[in-house]
This record gives sequence, C-alpha cells and structure tokens, in this order.
Amino acid sequence: MFFTRAAEKDCLAIYQVLERYAMASGQVINFQKSAMCVSKGVSRHRASNLARILGVQLVWCHERYLGLPSFAGKNKRELFTNIRDRVWDRVKGWQNKFFPAGGKEVLLKAVIQSIPTYSMSLFRLPKVLIDDLHRLSARFWWGSDDEKRRIHWCSWKFLCQSKDFGVLRFRDLSIFNKAMLAKQCWRLLIRLNSLAAKVLKYCYYPDSSILQAECGLRVLSFGGVSCGVENYWMQGICVNDSTQLLDFMLACKRQLCVEEIEFLCVVMWCAWNKQNKRLHNSNLYYDEDVVSWAETFLSDFQKANGVCKGRHVSNFMDDSSWIPPPLGRLKINTDTAIDVAKKRVGIGIIVRDSTGAVMASSSQQVKASYDPHTVESLAIYKGLQFALESGFWNCVLESDAQVVVNLINSNSYVSSDVGVIIQDILGLLVKFTECNVGFVPRRANLTAHCLVKLGLNSETELFWLEEVPPSVLPVVLGDCPKLL
Repeated sequence: MFFTRAAEKDCLAIYQVLERYAMASGQVINFQKSAMCVSKGVSRHRASNLARILGVQLVWCHERYLGLPSFAGKNKRELFTNIRDRVWDRVKGWQNKFFPAGGKEVLLKAVIQSIPTYSMSLFRLPKVLIDDLHRLSARFWWGSDDEKRRIHWCSWKFLCQSKDFGVLRFRDLSIFNKAMLAKQCWRLLIRLNSLAAKVLKYCYYPDSSILQAECGLRVLSFGGVSCGVENYWMQGICVNDSTQLLDFMLACKRQLCVEEIEFLCVVMWCAWNKQNKRLHNSNLYYDEDVVSWAETFLSDFQKANGVCKGRHVSNFMDDSSWIPPPLGRLKINTDTAIDVAKKRVGIGIIVRDSTGAVMASSSQQVKASYDPHTVESLAIYKGLQFALESGFWNCVLESDAQVVVNLINSNSYVSSDVGVIIQDILGLLVKFTECNVGFVPRRANLTAHCLVKLGLNSETELFWLEEVPPSVLPVVLGDCPKLL
C-alpha cells in the first residue's frame, strides 16, 4: 500500500519505481488487480487522470485491506458481520457431530474464540456482536441447535472465570478485546520512533502522549444537548458528566412527569438526527429550531393518535411498581399475548429474588388460539412448571389476570378450558414448599410483558439463567434501580 499526494509527478514517480522493481526482480506488477482511492478533496476528473497515469482502476473506498475494513463508520455491527457469519458456519457444521466435553472445550478455545482475534487487535468490536459470539459459543457448549434448545445451567460469564474457581476459563471476548487494544497502546508508548506511532501522534495527539489524548465529539451531554438546548428540561434533575444514559433516563423517570419525559425523548431524537445530518452533509436545522421543532412534532403526533395533551401524572413511580419478594423467597411474574392473525400465543416468565436479581427467565410460543382467560391461566401453569424444573421451591407468583388469580385462590371447579388448566395449576402448587398466587397491575408486570414480545417472534422456546435478553434489561433495572 502506497500513500502519496494527489499530484501527477508523484504518481509518475511511483509508477517508475514499480517498473524498476519489476525489471530488477523479474516479478511483474498486475495493475488490473490494483486500485487507487483518493480523499474527498480531490475532484473526479483529477482522480481519473491520476489513475490513468498509474494504470490502475479508480475506487472511492477500499472496503478491506488484509481482511480488515479500511474505513470504519458508526455502524460497526454491520462492518464486522462477517466475523459472526464465520463463527456461525463453524458451529453449524459441528452441530450434527458428537463431541465429548473436552473436545468442545478445545474447539471453542482453539477455533471459535481465535476467529475475531485479528480484528480485535485494531478495533473495538460492538458489544452486541460480542454478545452474539458468546451466545453462539454457549449454544454449542450446551448442545443447543436450530430444532431444540437445551437449558444453560450456568451463565457464560460464570464459565469465563478462572480455573482456580473450578471453572473452564473460556475467554471473555469483551475483556480480551480491551487487552488487545491496550497492547497496541503500550507499543505506541515504548516505540515512539515507529512509523505508526509517528503518524498517529501527528494526527491525533501532537501536543501530548496517547494517555492524554482527548476523545472525539460527544453528541449528547447529560447536562443538556450540545445543539443549543442545554438545560431546557434539566431543572431539578441531579446528574453529572459521568452519568450514563440508562442512569439518566431512570433519574428522569423518577423525577419528571410523563409529558416532560415524552418531550425529552423527542428533543434527544432530534439532536441525534441533527448530528447525523451534520456528519453526512445533509440539510440541517438551525440550533434555535430544535426545541420548537420538537414541540411541533410531538403536538402533531399526539393529535394524530388521539392523545389528550392535558393529562398529568406526577407520581410516575407509585405503589403499582414491581415489589421484591420477602427475604428467602423468589417471585415469578408471568404474562401472555395473543396473535390472532397467526394463531399463536406468546408467554413470558421471569424469576427474581429479594434483591431484584434475575434468577431465570423464559420466552415461549404456543401455536393455538384461546380466549384471554385460558391463555393467562396457561402462562401461570407454564411459570410454575418452569420454576419447578429450575429447582425453585419457595415462590410467589404474580399475574395481571385478576379473574384467573381469583379462580385459583377460590379453589373452585369451573367447567371450561380454564377450569382444566386451573386444576393442573393446583396440582403443581402442592409440589412447592410454599407458593402463593397473587394479582398485580400491568405496570408491575412490565418485564414479563417484554419477554412475551420475544416469545411471539421466536419459533423456539428461549431460556436464560441468571440473565435476561439485552432488550429487556432496561425494564429490569427500572423495576429495581439498586441493581445498578
């Protein structure tokens, strides 16, 4: 790879050097497989002339060089999709073969976890991609495939602990990625005269060392938005510069009313959209238009959806929020939803302890069409069955189906589909050391409701041990902020 100025004499000098190299070594340069790209400041006409001098084709972006992307934008997940595809191809090819535990351990450590090593040495991979790689590795380790899913008896994070604790010590790719990048930083610190160190220092930290180099532009500052709307909604919210986005949103949830939170989300979305347009040279809003544009957009949206703007909810966190169970007991929350068009039912189950920590969770789908009461009773039955299979014997089960809960607690017989399922539920309850069934409002059952959505979109039963899917995690933390 050659770097040069966009000048005819420089390109001609490179061409003459390559010609002399070919004559001296006997190796002919294949210009048809060579390419040249230029920066945005070079016109198309000038770039075509330079490519004609070198005898190579002109491209506007080298997608990859030595297997790594030449240019990395914001969407790194799509950029490194090939890593996940390579891992999936390997795992898929091994699913129909029988391997002992030792063989699986060797394959995971020597093959699967070595695939992203080269990319991790130069790029910080997205957390979503790393979670996907961990998920594929866990499925292979526990024997899951496309047709059946086995229970993961230990979380992947637990399996990545040291062998001193009696664990297999698989590689935590997130920590390994940081270690590889730290290794590059160490090289830049001790090899100051290397070409890479000189180029990076000249471009990014000319007046300091790499340890004092500043980060890039911050789109959002949690004391306000960096586009002229600072402190517009921040009065009364206690945050600082180190506040994370999730902490900030939870603080807003506790201290702002619903209308203020809605307006905050629209302004944040507007600021993010504005920043993207600035980066891609699109038409921009003026800074002073952000607030007025957000007010107009929110008002139009509410009118189109028939929402009354005069509502006021001051106590966003009230008594109907999720309440942890007593010490020594576990709480099971279940919920369900019906997809009438596709004739299927989604079921969500989550089990948490007295601290709010997740013990197990599940998203399931049943291909059938029932009435709402039958479906809710089926979800309660599945929740109790899931708890027994997981070894939870002292529980409290909560559901937002008040009619079904009353029928269970009345211990009366009902001659319908609901009655048959309730009899099965009563048969499961006697197997627990202690288990009560109670009613809660929908707001105290939001986590199970989010798991229902995953169940409706999945053809297989999904189980998680001591964790929930990333999309449900903010709801869990909202139920119990002290987990942060």
